[in-house]
Amino acid sequence: MKKQLFDSPWLLGTLLLIALSVLGLIRFGFSRFERDSLPPDPIQEGKKLYVEMRCGYCHRLAGQGGTIGPALDDVGFRRTPEWMARHFRDPQKVSPLSQMAPLSLEGDQIRELTAFMNSLGGYGYTPLAPILFKEHCASCHQFHGLAPHSRLDLSTEGKFRDRDFIQDYIQDPQKLNPKAGMRGFQKFLTPAQLADLANYIYRQSR
Repeated sequence: MKKQLFDSPWLLGTLLLIALSVLGLIRFGFSRFERDSLPPDPIQEGKKLYVEMRCGYCHRLAGQGGTIGPALDDVGFRRTPEWMARHFRDPQKVSPLSQMAPLSLEGDQIRELTAFMNSLGGYGYTPLAPILFKEHCASCHQFHGLAPHSRLDLSTEGKFRDRDFIQDYIQDPQKLNPKAGMRGFQKFLTPAQLADLANYIYRQSR
């Protein structure tokens, strides 16, 4: 009787359809969980703060905004993330002639606004980028000769490689160089983290 039951093409087709549907729902659930569990992009969160706090009332960005404060289109090249964070907390201490009032922001908000400002002008990185470098790269690489000579110095990498190449190499070295001994980080870092780390390395030579 069991053999006849599973010999039915209609029944097998129905069971196969049910199994595929269940697998599809499970896959959708996992992908949604992974997507929802990703940390928020600090640059996008900082952009929201810029709008919510009406920074454009005093500053210009892409030709839009006020003229009380300086234009911010290239601030990511003119100022370091550390300078920006100090300036947001106490503008007059950093720039005595500044008319800007201290911002009432939490630590995470300061980091997010700094990340957005640092992205302006091209290839900005967040305050988390140096931490990513220390955790994932510093055992083999260094900047400006500050570590043992056995570590490959990346200080001038941005002069010889474009920024997209650096990100692609971090993500999958063997795709660009089959003989590369470095492991790829596409399974260990999110796309936003890969971009952040690539920007950080690229900017060291600027």
